[in-house]
Formats: sequence, structure tokens, C-alpha cells
Amino acid sequence: MRFRFFLLLVLLMSFLGAYGHETASSSLELRKENETIQAYFRTPLNSEKTPGIFLEFPTSWGKLSENTSVNYSDKLVTYHYVFKATDPNQAITIIRTNADHSPLVVITILEAESQTKVLTSEITEWTPTFNSTGKLETFSNFSLLGIEHILIGFDHLLFVLALLFLVPRKQLIWAITSFTLAHSITLGISTFKLIELPIGAVEALIAFSIVLLAVEMTKPKDDQQGNNYLQLAFAFGLLHGFGFASVLSELGVPGNNIPIALLAFNVGVEIGQVFFVLVVLGFLYLFFKNVPRNIISTKLSYPIGGLAAFWFVERVFYIVY
Repeated sequence: MRFRFFLLLVLLMSFLGAYGHETASSSLELRKENETIQAYFRTPLNSEKTPGIFLEFPTSWGKLSENTSVNYSDKLVTYHYVFKATDPNQAITIIRTNADHSPLVVITILEAESQTKVLTSEITEWTPTFNSTGKLETFSNFSLLGIEHILIGFDHLLFVLALLFLVPRKQLIWAITSFTLAHSITLGISTFKLIELPIGAVEALIAFSIVLLAVEMTKPKDDQQGNNYLQLAFAFGLLHGFGFASVLSELGVPGNNIPIALLAFNVGVEIGQVFFVLVVLGFLYLFFKNVPRNIISTKLSYPIGGLAAFWFVERVFYIVY
């Protein structure tokens, strides 16, 4: 029994890693105006507080200005360059300090038209083109981003895992759908800037929501409580949507394809969530099918609650200091 619980914890840690919601995606926005190119490059800082990815722009692009800002609380560095580029179609070199670094999202903008491209870690060189991205390509790019984000959005996965043990099996699909619907609403609201919340506070509250679910995991459950957890999934889903919105704001959403990008991102998130749930359910069936669910729930509540509490304290510390 103990060995099987050890395997379950190993599976949990392999998904969740050491940090919650460690957004590793970088983004490059290129705006072309006549013969001038404005470049905004955003990339996360690693544990040594240095960027995990660097860019080398074409030597034929004459640098007119450069500005760098570092936000240590969000572990993000932003570079702003202005180039004089008579020939913009020159290759940009991508240098990665970590072979496992996640994709670089590039948005090129010419007047009202924009193009979005996702460059995987294998790509070391890329030549920009300034034209509009087709709807199908936009959908493909942002659905992949949604899948990637939920699978590295460890706090979101931990929330889904807690729901899995709180909600009766027959209501599980409704709980996941309720969570997805809720975060889709606030993701859209925030993307269109109807409501904006400070991301530091949002991330801290997301961690606190997981602590609350971990406490619930230790209590006896019945089918009637399942309805309450459906409502809880929707309420906390609204909060998690603001967390997703911060990712999209960092990566940038193509102005001419915002509805498609939002839909695709949500579809990707849902695919990632379903994949995660199926993996966990499959593991539970193989190794714990004869173990009462409440025993598994109680034992898992402690590492889940402890990890979420650590994230909460860490995020509050970043806000205060």
C-alpha cells in the first residue's frame, strides 16, 4: 500500500514539478512602421535570475534605441528595441540556455494586420514576414499554447486533481466543464480589458483556493455535496481565468483574430485538462482500484495542501516585498 502511494506521489510530482504556474513561454512582438521596426521581447527569468533565451537580431538592422526592464516579482524581463530596417526579411537567431525551454511566440504586426507564429525549441533561426495569419493557423497555434500552458500550469492541475477526489465520478465531467466555462468567461473579460485584476493577487488567491479544496478533501463526502463542489468549481474557475489571461497578455493576442485565439486557447486548455484527468484515473485504476477513495483523498490532501500553502506564502511575499 505504501509503495503504491509513493508511486502516486511520484506521478503527482512529475506533473507538478516544484513551482506553481511557472510560465516558461517567451514572446516577441515586432511592429513595422515604414522602415522602422519596434521589437518587444519578453522572457522569463530562471532560478539564477537570468533569461533562459536570447535573441540576436540581423546586423543589417540598425539599432536606434534599446531599453530593458526587469520585473522580479513576475520573474520576467522585457527588452524594447527600435531598429532601422530597410530590409525586414532577415533571419533572427534564437539562443537558448536550456534545451527544454518552451516555445517562443512571435507576433508580427503591420498596420492592422498581424501574424502569430509558435517557434518550438528546435528552431534556432527565423525570418519574419509581415502579413496576416489565417484563421486555421491562428486556431492551431493558440490551441497548442492552451495545451502547453495547462500542462505547465501546475497550480491549475492541482486544482483539477483536488476536484477529481471531491466530486462524485458521475459528476466529474460537469465539474471540469463548469471550471472551463468559468475561466473562459473571465479570460474573455480580461482579454478585452473589461475587468483587470493585479496578477500577483490573482496568483495568490489561486493558491489559496487549492488550500481550501485540500481541506475539503479530508472531510466525509456524499452525493449531495457534489452539487456544492460544482458551484465551487465554477466560482474558483472565474478566478483561474484571470490567471490564464495574464499569460495571454504576456504572449499577445492577434488583434484581427481575438475571438478565434480565445476559443482555440480554451479548447487547448480543455484538451490538456482531460488528458491529465485520464492519466490520473488510469493510474488510480491500475494501482488503487481496491483502495477506498476517501483514503486516497485524505492521504493526498496533505501534499496538495502543503504545496499550495507554500505557493500562497511565496506569492504573498512577492506582493509585499
